[in-house]
Amino acid sequence: TMLAYVGQLGSVVSRKDGSRIPVGAIPVYMNDDPAYSTRIVDKLSSKLRGHGALDLAEKSAVSSTGEVSLDSSRELLTVAAERTNAVVSTKKGKIIAGALQINNHKGFLSFSVSSFDGKPVKESRRLLVMHLTNAMPSGMTFTGQDMNMALSCGKMPYLVRRGVAEVSLKMAPGKTPVVYGVDLGGRRLGKIKSSFNNGCLKFTADTFAFKTPCLVYEISR
Repeated sequence: TMLAYVGQLGSVVSRKDGSRIPVGAIPVYMNDDPAYSTRIVDKLSSKLRGHGALDLAEKSAVSSTGEVSLDSSRELLTVAAERTNAVVSTKKGKIIAGALQINNHKGFLSFSVSSFDGKPVKESRRLLVMHLTNAMPSGMTFTGQDMNMALSCGKMPYLVRRGVAEVSLKMAPGKTPVVYGVDLGGRRLGKIKSSFNNGCLKFTADTFAFKTPCLVYEISR
């Protein structure tokens, strides 16, 4: 599975005449020898450019631009691209990704901030924020706590797991940004209490802030 961190993977379809049709950018032929996989990964990772890095022992990787970073030991993924900053984490605590800082208080979270107007996150006048935890049908049951195998599919309505995180976002000086909670249909649920001082916007993201679960926010200025 570590091959996917250093190159695109594809499939190979065999014709009756023995010739093969690659499906995807780079077909990879695998066998059951772990040493074979390790040699291939080492060869590919040695060709990484820029900030790119891959550590098989630690199961960590950094993209060639330095914008995407995976740290399996901390169960953490961060994205610090120009127009999107994002964090995926299973643990509590503070995490920084570009202009975004998250202090996660409760459970798993996938949190992202993306520019809506094509400008960098710090300079954008309209931002889309997503705060995802977990959602599943009522009454869905599993074989165990790891939830790897479902016994029943459940029924409506869907339930959303609560998530709470303190958000800090560095933004260019100017008009005070306004944070709105938004439902999944794009309608504003209401304003979120926030502060803006010294170029830093702060607010608390809480999936239970409104009657309707709030997984999406809009920041406008």
